[in-house]
Amino acid sequence: SGATTPECPALLILAPTRELALQVAAVCRLVRKLTGLRTACIYGGVPKEQQVELLQRRPHIVVATPGRLLDLVDDGALTLQPLASTEPLPTSAEPAAVTAPAGVRVVVLDEA
Repeated sequence: SGATTPECPALLILAPTRELALQVAAVCRLVRKLTGLRTACIYGGVPKEQQVELLQRRPHIVVATPGRLLDLVDDGALTLQPLASTEPLPTSAEPAAVTAPAGVRVVVLDEA
């Protein structure tokens, strides 16, 4: 829900252009009314600082162009996997009993 603050986004949508990324993010924001999931749109051609501020709000969905995504991952402003846990995950347990830290669970590759 929107009240949660995930360690990293659960959904990553990669778009080839800024224009397409903005269109996809606009639709994701419309869906927020139903789901409460926060979206950040990151792309090149604008200062990184603005986008880093969006990522600090810990969105559930990130829509990105590949180049800026890699820049922000390399800069440490975005992680696509959860922070390391000090507790090892159980090797055998019923799926419902295991709660693993959630990283990016779904990746969508959009193309023009």
